[in-house]
Amino acid sequence: FYDGRLNTSPVAEIDEKLRECQDEIISNRYSMVCCPRRFWTDYEGGSAFSLVEIDFIKKIIKKFRHEYGERIYEEMAIISPYRAQIGIIEDEIPDIECGTVHTFQGQEKKIIIFATAKYQRSQSSGFGKLLEGPASRNLLNVAVSRAKEKFIIVGSRELFEEVPIYKSLYEHIRERGYENRQNCCMICGEDVPEERPAGFCSEDCYRLFELRVHEGRNPRKYKADDKDCVRSTHEMLIDNWLYRNKNCIGEHEVEKQVPVNRLMYCDWFLPSWDIYVEYWGLMHEEWYKKARAVKERLYEQAGLELRSIEPEDMRNLDENLRRIFSDVLNHQ
Repeated sequence: FYDGRLNTSPVAEIDEKLRECQDEIISNRYSMVCCPRRFWTDYEGGSAFSLVEIDFIKKIIKKFRHEYGERIYEEMAIISPYRAQIGIIEDEIPDIECGTVHTFQGQEKKIIIFATAKYQRSQSSGFGKLLEGPASRNLLNVAVSRAKEKFIIVGSRELFEEVPIYKSLYEHIRERGYENRQNCCMICGEDVPEERPAGFCSEDCYRLFELRVHEGRNPRKYKADDKDCVRSTHEMLIDNWLYRNKNCIGEHEVEKQVPVNRLMYCDWFLPSWDIYVEYWGLMHEEWYKKARAVKERLYEQAGLELRSIEPEDMRNLDENLRRIFSDVLNHQ
């Protein structure tokens, strides 16, 4: 960034917290680490987040804790260009300071983990203005220079290979740092043998991937009476029914994350009753039937209560929903 004109403190003046160990990610042997991955990206109000990336970062933090103890948390911070990613990290990893690149200017930590969050390019804007727009160079400069002892960056292989500023950093790390390159499942983050180029650790994850792709092609463009946005007219009718009956059912949430390590979202969640609701609207599609079987199995394994709404239930919606939620409606 500074054409070699920037002077930094000699190593002898740094109070090092890390030591040499077998795991290169957490060892003091390399001050810069790059983890190229292919994870799934979601969006909240246009801001990117990746739950799989967050799970991966949790594993890195666990390595630090195992080697150095929990006091190492005081020396660490997680930063990201995206507010949505930081919002989830604050909830998921509360013991470690985190913030967006903008909010972290002027601060330093011994160890910085940079979560890029966005793993898929769009045809119109590529990786977006925060990663390859005019401001991206300054943001990356801030991110790298927050670290006093070790900088770890997690991001898309395409970001490191195709976006010039990140490619330059990537090549620098490959020359002087450590590249932790591993073929991971983009849905659950588990390691995948290199002989499986598709990038999925199992048939289950592939089916969930198909479902996420379908959802991405069918955005939430139908607005219900309570201003909730859903993906179809049938879902709009169901959402309206839940809204009309909220005195008995309570509030409902649309597409809430399910606490299962497979990047799952339910259609609706009833927080007063801990009930997850799915509308199986594409049962005429064979791939959808297989995806449904995976989701139902994951719900059961996690011990979560699931209520299913079938396509045929739409013919007499009020009567059928009253049957499906009879225990809730009749609860005193």
